[in-house]
Amino acid sequence: MRGVQESLAALGYAIDVTGTFDWQTRVATEEFYKDRGVPSDDGVLDVETTIWMPNYAANIESCPATIGGFVAAAVPLATLHNEITSVRVAPIPKDLVPGARHLTVGETTLELGDAGTASPDNGDFTAFAAEPAVIEYLSSDSDLVLTGVLTLADPVRVLTVPASSIFGVGEAQCVSDGEDLYHVRIVASRLGSTLVEPNDPSQVPLHVLVDAPPGQQCE
Repeated sequence: MRGVQESLAALGYAIDVTGTFDWQTRVATEEFYKDRGVPSDDGVLDVETTIWMPNYAANIESCPATIGGFVAAAVPLATLHNEITSVRVAPIPKDLVPGARHLTVGETTLELGDAGTASPDNGDFTAFAAEPAVIEYLSSDSDLVLTGVLTLADPVRVLTVPASSIFGVGEAQCVSDGEDLYHVRIVASRLGSTLVEPNDPSQVPLHVLVDAPPGQQCE
């Protein structure tokens, strides 16, 4: 089931790879059949009549079957060359700062699309496939997880400030150095510290008050 989910995700369907036939898998399977004009039996993958190929073209390493011969159930028809056709980050972390992103595994960086998917047009897939972590992931029969570093394509300059120093209402947030106000946008917060992005990068405080000034309004 995990392989089917990974293939559906690579084809662009909204599905998480869980290894379990869940509601997402059922809907994605129904959409898969519908997109190809094939009747669907309530989202059930018909393994008796379906040959699952990773792409319209595939590089075959070996083919034990012969022309005109019979292939028994559960016997491999052919062995395909282990080729990566797409890479997808799943699940995408929530509450991310908007912007284009890169995925780095080892020494290789791929450009991700809006759905967290990279194609061979968005990076060097040959180098990606040669990464030791990727080789271990592809060759493992266990539930090994391939991890990488997700970064913004255009870095955001942020300041680390105490959470108590931020004041304002709604989307209007400010910090103060005791004399001036600085409008900021909250990027992330954890362990008592908050990352903020100044609305005006040319005006950055050298220090901020730990506690918001009493009665001060963020306008």
